[in-house]
Amino acid sequence: MLIVSQHMLRETELEAPEAYRGKVRLYSIRYKSDDCEVEGYAAVPAQFEDRLPALIFNRGGNREFGALKPSIICRLAAAGFAAFGSQYRGNCGGTGREEFGGSDVNDITNLITIALEQSFTRDEAVYMIGRSRGGMMTYLTCARDTRVRAAVVAAGLADSFTMYYRFDGTEFDMKQDCNELIGGALRGICQALPHLLGGQNSLPRSHRAGH
Repeated sequence: MLIVSQHMLRETELEAPEAYRGKVRLYSIRYKSDDCEVEGYAAVPAQFEDRLPALIFNRGGNREFGALKPSIICRLAAAGFAAFGSQYRGNCGGTGREEFGGSDVNDITNLITIALEQSFTRDEAVYMIGRSRGGMMTYLTCARDTRVRAAVVAAGLADSFTMYYRFDGTEFDMKQDCNELIGGALRGICQALPHLLGGQNSLPRSHRAGH
């Protein structure tokens, strides 16, 4: 066994994608986060001497769309990191339900704990990368967990209200996803914002009623 943690439920070594065979060791992992069981991947270089910097990659998308691919974790491991990534709760065989930035952020903070518990990682902090929805997850994690030394966000979601309205009626419409994942539409929050912030004119034009 490579990964040892009280949070770890399963670790299975897999054959790495062809481009990384002989270069990295790849694992499918299942770990405990709150009352959920969460699927993910971990990978390390095939050969290393010193303890490795730990890096967490936060995937984009939601549910099965944008699911984490082993090749991403392998690419990071081939660059010299102990790389970890989560599918978030409820996805790809995990239990519970993801919440698009709710309690599923704990799936990342618990993965940080797992990463830093390993004998082969530097124990002072982790690095983090997030893309698209994973950027939002990265922002939220950095705000809550001081164990993130540095983070990179690519095309990250920083404004959920813009996301909610911008693609209205298109193939990228997120209203249905917000209803299903967050437990209610963001429209109610948007309608309450003017009262909280002092009127419609205090909001960006795209967030005002009728836009």
